[in-house]
Amino acid sequence: MLAGEFINSLAKMAGVPEDNEHLVKLLAVKEVATAEVADDFSTAILSKLMTMDAALNNPEIVNKLKAESLNAVDDKLGALAKDIFNADDTFIETLKTTKGTYNRMDLFAKHVSEAHAAAIKTLEESKGTTDDKGAKAELQKTIDDLNGELSGLRESTVSSTDHQAKVDSYENKILDLHKNSLFSNYDYALDVSKDVNILTASSLFNSELTKLGVEVVNDNGNLVLKTKLENGDYTKYFKDNKEVTPKDLADAVLAEHKLLKVSDTPLTPPTPGTPAVPPAPAGNGKLDNTEASRIAIEHVGSLQTLGEAQPAQS
Repeated sequence: MLAGEFINSLAKMAGVPEDNEHLVKLLAVKEVATAEVADDFSTAILSKLMTMDAALNNPEIVNKLKAESLNAVDDKLGALAKDIFNADDTFIETLKTTKGTYNRMDLFAKHVSEAHAAAIKTLEESKGTTDDKGAKAELQKTIDDLNGELSGLRESTVSSTDHQAKVDSYENKILDLHKNSLFSNYDYALDVSKDVNILTASSLFNSELTKLGVEVVNDNGNLVLKTKLENGDYTKYFKDNKEVTPKDLADAVLAEHKLLKVSDTPLTPPTPGTPAVPPAPAGNGKLDNTEASRIAIEHVGSLQTLGEAQPAQS
């Protein structure tokens, strides 16, 4: 690699504009610009450096930062279990060894629910062994309070689960429509029906996603490639410090498998070592308004039905 190319790459990663006067002056020095830099040396440096965007979407970095931020939540859950709810050592140890902060939160909520149920049972038994009307009334009030809390907890948990299922179903439908729209805009080379071409392209695209460990996510109406983290969050998919879009990946996959029709107009000869990629339509996976509206209306109806079952918020 030439030193000029190496310096340009470093400047670009650092966000220095190409017309920066100091960069221009440096690269104008022939001895600097044309000096040879060993490939293994330049690769070792460039492969380890990241732009800010690439770093913020790097799964290893994000996982480490999130793990550090969630440690405080884990510590708080442990303290609540031990000091407030007087959980036994077995449960506290189980809480510690359960993988994932969100799983620990679910386990903690389940433990609280079971503790409520056990307390109610004990109070019911105590009420049956006393003839003191005042004591019975006090016990009954405590039982009623606990039952109310337990009922609210159960209803909230169930309705939230149902609500999320509806949301997921709706989002999956929208995502499928986006993907179908993306693959509908290509001019395919195979002399088969459009549906078969779309099915073939989609299958190859999904195989590539699996190989890369990447998912297609609907981000405010736009398809985005993201990597799923251990805690369920997502980061954008970057390659060589550049975000890769679903269309970028689709273009590459379809070109690799020669599924796109080649234009009759001769292509400009590519530079040596650069494969010629047939031009693809500018389709970006936008939805047909009528179809999107129909699904949105169904979704709103589903949410309204669920909303009636939601417990009142205090």
